Amino acid sequence: MTVDPVSSSDDLAAGAPYRDPAARARPEPTTREELRALSKLAIPIALAQFAQILLHLTDTAIVGRTDAVALAGSGMGRALSFAFVSLFLGVAGALDPLASQAIGAGEPRRAWSAFTASLKANALLTPFVIALIFLAWNVANRAGTDPSVSRACFDFLLGHVLSGPLFGVFLCARGYLQAQGVTRPIIVGAIAANLVNVPVCLFFVRYLNMGALGAGISTTIATAVLTVFALRAALSLRPDRAPGEQERVAVGKVLKLSIPVGLHMLAEIGVFSLVGVLSARFGAVQASAHQIALSLASFTFMGALGVSAATATRVGLAVGESRSPRRPGLLGIALGTVIMSVGAVMFAVFPVTLIGLFTTDPMVLRAAVPLLGIAALFQLFDGAQGVGAGALRGIADVNFTFVVNVFAHWFIGLPVALYLAFQRGMGVAGLWYGLTLGLVVVGVACTARFMVRARGVVARV
Repeated sequence: MTVDPVSSSDDLAAGAPYRDPAARARPEPTTREELRALSKLAIPIALAQFAQILLHLTDTAIVGRTDAVALAGSGMGRALSFAFVSLFLGVAGALDPLASQAIGAGEPRRAWSAFTASLKANALLTPFVIALIFLAWNVANRAGTDPSVSRACFDFLLGHVLSGPLFGVFLCARGYLQAQGVTRPIIVGAIAANLVNVPVCLFFVRYLNMGALGAGISTTIATAVLTVFALRAALSLRPDRAPGEQERVAVGKVLKLSIPVGLHMLAEIGVFSLVGVLSARFGAVQASAHQIALSLASFTFMGALGVSAATATRVGLAVGESRSPRRPGLLGIALGTVIMSVGAVMFAVFPVTLIGLFTTDPMVLRAAVPLLGIAALFQLFDGAQGVGAGALRGIADVNFTFVVNVFAHWFIGLPVALYLAFQRGMGVAGLWYGLTLGLVVVGVACTARFMVRARGVVARV
């Protein structure tokens, strides 16, 4: 690979891009070296992801042992909120190729500019996202949701309202850090957030008896702790000089990339959120069972998301270094699938033990067991689609993932879910079988797409 010489002081004054001399002539990693680098990045990110979802599992366990209605309401609120927080995920997804490709090409100031532009994009989206969340609650409230569950959902959203924007800032800081290969602050922040969340959630939910509202407040406080750790670490990596004219990344460019990524996330998360709302139509017991099973499935998916983030970064670095990104992408997909297979075995062998961590209600326990069995079926495909999307994001192929997620989830999975649940009388289990079908289609399509697109050197975004 040929890299431009390091710019002189005159060039810098003229705004020429700065290139790190360490970026010159890097040899292409072997398969073993690539797998080692991918694992070194993926493992800490995955551990941090597990720690983040542990926040929600803790809230679920504490609320679930207090009140089934509060559990159903907080689960519904979390689903509605996360559906639109996906727009913040889109901004972070846009940062993945921009930052990692810049670092791979030896342009740290361009990576910093992309990070600051992503923070500005998050700020612009915040009022819009908050408005959408409460609009969605109003629609769900008028759609026949159990009134007690709907009220608990509203209470949760009030306490949770600032958690989404804070999480968006964290995601951008995390993306910038992982592009630099820095992961320790992410893990430390996630551990600190969990240490804060347990007593805070117990205080608000048990001591003050605030139910779903208390769960929302505790999540917001814990997310703030997580964000502070990541943001401080990212700011410490600020380059010595401000980006030159050629190195600046416009907010508009971030938004242009983030829209299809965010809509892809919205399409996927939105269908799961809709199923969460629909599960409430079958009563508090079924809605609680859905929430517990989905929380467990989400926990295992954090491993795949960690590998996905690492894969996006490794693929982006390969693109920036002007080499084929196929090897890091396919290794990432394989690693994500292996990790998800562990979850599949756990769900199939120990369903009662796992569900018993969240509820002592025998009716909720019986309702959740078959859902966890279905979750075991879709684990492998969920891993493939999650990491496959990350690999495509690394080469900035963001439009395909949006289109395939809309088609698979909303035009295949959802119609089947509605038919099985309401026409065939399968209830919440029918909804879950429909979700599984959508994940299978996305997993196969994303893997195939990456194999075709990554045959040679891919142009930078």
